[in-house]
Amino acid sequence: MKFKWFFLILCLVLSSCAEPYEQALRGPGPGNKNMEVYNFDYWNLQNKSFAGAKLYSASFVGADLRHANFSQADLRQTDFRRANLYKANFSRSNVHRSFLHEAKLTGAIFDYADFRGANFADFYLKETSFQHARLQDANFRGANLTQANFSASHLADANFRFANLAESKFIKTRLEGTKLSQLNLKDADFSGSILIDVTFVGSTLEGADFTGATLQNVTFTGVRLIDSDFTNAHISDSDFTKARLKGSDFTGAKLTNVILTDINYPEPIFTQGSFHDMTFAELDLSMGNFREAKFYNSKFVRSSLLGSDFTDSYGDKLLFRHSDLSISDFTSANFEKARFDSSNFQGVTREGMKFPKVVEPRTGTTFIQLPQSCYQMGDLFKENRGFLTIPHLVCVDDFWLASAEVTQEVFVKITGKNPSKFYNIEPKSPVEQVSIKDIFSFFKTINQNSKWQLRLPTEAEWEYACRGLGHKVRFGSDSNNASPDQMAFSSSLKNGEQESKTVNGESIQSFGGNWKRTVPIDTFAANPLGFYNLSGNVSEVVADYWDSKAYDSHETLNPKIAKPTGNKFMVKRGGSFKNSASDLTCVKRAFITDTEPTEDTGFRLALSSPPKGAQ
Repeated sequence: MKFKWFFLILCLVLSSCAEPYEQALRGPGPGNKNMEVYNFDYWNLQNKSFAGAKLYSASFVGADLRHANFSQADLRQTDFRRANLYKANFSRSNVHRSFLHEAKLTGAIFDYADFRGANFADFYLKETSFQHARLQDANFRGANLTQANFSASHLADANFRFANLAESKFIKTRLEGTKLSQLNLKDADFSGSILIDVTFVGSTLEGADFTGATLQNVTFTGVRLIDSDFTNAHISDSDFTKARLKGSDFTGAKLTNVILTDINYPEPIFTQGSFHDMTFAELDLSMGNFREAKFYNSKFVRSSLLGSDFTDSYGDKLLFRHSDLSISDFTSANFEKARFDSSNFQGVTREGMKFPKVVEPRTGTTFIQLPQSCYQMGDLFKENRGFLTIPHLVCVDDFWLASAEVTQEVFVKITGKNPSKFYNIEPKSPVEQVSIKDIFSFFKTINQNSKWQLRLPTEAEWEYACRGLGHKVRFGSDSNNASPDQMAFSSSLKNGEQESKTVNGESIQSFGGNWKRTVPIDTFAANPLGFYNLSGNVSEVVADYWDSKAYDSHETLNPKIAKPTGNKFMVKRGGSFKNSASDLTCVKRAFITDTEPTEDTGFRLALSSPPKGAQ
């Protein structure tokens, strides 16, 4: 009997205690126009649900509300001071002007809540979620927001000064005018977010994720961005001055007018990046990955790109000025609209690369730019063909070379005459049977009152082009075997039978019929650099005067043999339709006299640099 009364009394007490909680869930009773004020101070309400409850001005001071559910509740002016709200759920609740001072909010969920102008200064908000919350003008000064989640929230003019935001999430969040300077944002996640006029000056963003984010006028001055991810981000008018970017990834990112002054970014990753109005000045970008990148109106100035990969990249108004491109890979890169200005091109890989091109408007001649480099000029095969061709180091500056020989059509247009033996057959055949005087007269006429100052290539420039930027190769077709399907020459062994073999007795040519005259300049395919007939068709007069021992006196930089006293002989290169294969090699030297023009000699145009704006 005693036990029965004990349990009855206990049930009455518990029922009485539970009444405010149950009443809060039911809301105000019939006829009660005023919201009832509830007091739950110091109650144990773990795991309780107040979902949708009307709790205007309620008091939960010191209450244990761990894992409690307040979703969609009316909590205006509710007092949660010193309450334990560990992982409590306030999603979609109205918490306007509620009191959270000294509350334990670790892991609390405030998704979709309205905290405009709220004061969270110095709060401990680790793992707290504010997804989709309205936090305009909210104050998080000095708060611990480690692993907090602000994804898709509204944070305009929110204050995070001195806050700890390590591993916090801002996924698909719009941050406009927000100052995030001098903060710990290590491993923070801004993926898919929109950041406008945001400042990160002096902050730590190591390992931060900006994948797919839009960054406009964002300042990263002096920021640690080591191992950060900007994959597919759109970054414009932003400043990375003195940022530390080691290990960061810009794959697929679009950068427009971004400042990268004095950055630390070894082995940068810009794969499939898109660059607009960019300047990379005085940077070490060695071993950079620019595969499939696209450059528009951008430039590299005094930067190191040693060993970088530009495979399949594209450049429109791209400039490399005084930069180191040595041993870089330009395989299949399309740089027809780019420019090289005094940049080191030593040892590059260029298979399938399209070099810069311009068209001289008066003649319609296409010029291809060859970047400056050094190479071993002379006979690397040691086949001792003809005059002294001992290998020796020479360096040439940037220059432009015509893709083909001067045609009869062009020569007649400029001079009004055609000295060719094979005239009136095909106007696009090379002009031939020209004297040295004819050639000089042509240049005098075409250069008069013109911004295009055309000239002959030097012997060193011509060989550099014929050998595909100085590579070890026999013929201008980029082949070690002369074929009548690739060049116009005499392919009968009767012409120079012994010289048509290597020192090992192997043939250097394929056999077929002999060409009887010159052929139109585009009869055969261009070589990989875009040049026609550097071997065969007509021998090409170059700018050097003849000296059988010229290689002994060559200067290293831009060698050129000036006219000796009384010498009327000039060097010609490349061989012609009348010559055997041995005379068509890139290293074979011959000469022409002013009194003996022949039907197998013509010339090709060169250019030191085109006029500004030429296309």
